[in-house]
Amino acid sequence: MVVYILYECMRYIIPLCCEDRFKRFWTDKIELNELKHASVEAYSLWYLCDKPRSGLVSRLRLDAKYKYKIALKTLWQMHRQICVMNCLVYVRVKLVL
Repeated sequence: MVVYILYECMRYIIPLCCEDRFKRFWTDKIELNELKHASVEAYSLWYLCDKPRSGLVSRLRLDAKYKYKIALKTLWQMHRQICVMNCLVYVRVKLVL
């Protein structure tokens, strides 16, 4: 009986995350794919130029890298907000029922 009560309390108190929680970066966004491709191309050019630490090639690589990282961070933040909102809605529905 105690185990059943604890289980029921857990179901209503602990929020469940949305289903796609573990697929956070699996996206079909064209912009993200283009940024990734640009980052890989810039890295390849930088590598072929013997990895310069300064100059135009280095700046190009770093710019592409940071644009991609910022886009990933933005996507992750949007996903977290949606997941939290879905969890809150789920908990509210469960509490009403």
